[in-house]
Amino acid sequence: MAEILKFIDLTRHFERDNYLLQASGVLAEGSVLAVRGPSGSGKSTLLKMLARLLAPNGGGMLYRGQDYSSISPLEWRRRIQYLSQKPVIFGGTVEQNLKMPFSLSMISRDVFFDWVRADEYMQALGLSAEMLSQEAQTLSGGEAARVALIRALLIDPEVLLLDEPTAYLDENSRKRMIAVLRNWLQSQPFRAIIIVSHQPGDILELPGLMFLDLAASSAGGNLI
Repeated sequence: MAEILKFIDLTRHFERDNYLLQASGVLAEGSVLAVRGPSGSGKSTLLKMLARLLAPNGGGMLYRGQDYSSISPLEWRRRIQYLSQKPVIFGGTVEQNLKMPFSLSMISRDVFFDWVRADEYMQALGLSAEMLSQEAQTLSGGEAARVALIRALLIDPEVLLLDEPTAYLDENSRKRMIAVLRNWLQSQPFRAIIIVSHQPGDILELPGLMFLDLAASSAGGNLI
């Protein structure tokens, strides 16, 4: 399988307790890397470094063998989409939120908003088409999480970085989201997922599973 993302001794220093996060891993196409560890071990911080939202204090990252420093942050984030535990929702309607990335310079001119795909994702995730005209700021946490996922999928990333993606969802909505993620992963080549989740079902229901365990101390993380 082709290697999509590799990170080597990716390091971040924490002032509290003189903690050092250091982790290495390889993400191949069609695989899911589940990041595990106790609270405070740096799981969310690792995802933010991989998304280039936080600068590492050391180590490196390669995307398809290319050093991250040679790829612009905007292009990196288009290919590698990060979804935080608290969904990011902008002002305006749900429709405007879904279309928002397509107005940004990071999107290639040959990538267009696809109404058919947006509708398919909304149906698959249990969202009504009538919701498109709703003010996005009025969405519940679970609705916002699903809208944020659809927005990310519509720009065709290759890697999803998911931080507790089902935290706001009930069981039915959780199952729908995991099914969408599984289908997305398997429907095309050169796709992969890194996930942090305290819900065992989120992880075990996804294919191509590997684990990265982060230690509770300065020992760092290792891929197993």
